[in-house]
Amino acid sequence: MTVIKRLIYSVTMLTGLAVSLTSCDIASDDRFILEDKVVPQRNVLLMDFTGQGCLNCPNAHDAMSELSAQYNTDGDTHLITVSIHAGAQAVPVDRTDFSKNRIGLMIAEGQEMNDAFSINAWPTGTVDHINGKDNTLLYSEWPGAVRSAFEKPADIRIDAEATLVDDHIEVATQVHSTADQDVALQVWVIENGIKASQRMPDGNYDTEYIHNHVLRFVQYPVKSGKPMQLKAGVIGTDECSIPLKWTDKERWNRDNLQVVVFAFRGSDILNCTITNPK
Repeated sequence: MTVIKRLIYSVTMLTGLAVSLTSCDIASDDRFILEDKVVPQRNVLLMDFTGQGCLNCPNAHDAMSELSAQYNTDGDTHLITVSIHAGAQAVPVDRTDFSKNRIGLMIAEGQEMNDAFSINAWPTGTVDHINGKDNTLLYSEWPGAVRSAFEKPADIRIDAEATLVDDHIEVATQVHSTADQDVALQVWVIENGIKASQRMPDGNYDTEYIHNHVLRFVQYPVKSGKPMQLKAGVIGTDECSIPLKWTDKERWNRDNLQVVVFAFRGSDILNCTITNPK
């Protein structure tokens, strides 16, 4: 049984028990109402704060993958997921030693975000928020938070293109707004398919574990981003160049990289997008 199904099963059993005790006089046809399928009003960003020494984090990774499979079914990515390695259970990139097959996945910016949320237990997630202490969630709460986020209207749309040029990624962003507003822009690089050690729920380490959507690079300051003044009906633009990492501590696979771009105001993420460098 999958993680999401286990969560739904538990809630269903508890609900069913309550119904059996208090609602015996309800007609059978009226007891269950199926919710309509969510029509996304925006893209949603789910961040998972995780660590390679965290034995419950693989379950959160599975839950995140199942949510992605649920919502990203029409060829478009509506739910964008990012794994941010941070905290006491994470391994910093500075401790990487490729000769010993030891690979660290925590970057300084990931730890800065972790501290901004005051996270001290992992796995912990957040949906469409940044730098907000009161906006963290257990992974059992992610499905409901994601669904609610999809239903919020957005007055911003973001389009981004990423191009591989020699040893850089050139990112061009367009931000469309239906209102005059001040926002902040952020550009991240994430990587899929990283083979690195991970502690599993049974307490053992899987040295062949595949880590996906791992945060590898943050272009603009974590807390402030890049300020943008948007005008209704006028396209806001941004261009940046991100160096590909190939060092004794970080070796990015350029075929497995993605670029995430989002706009935020305060602690609220207003909309986001993801693109594959070409």
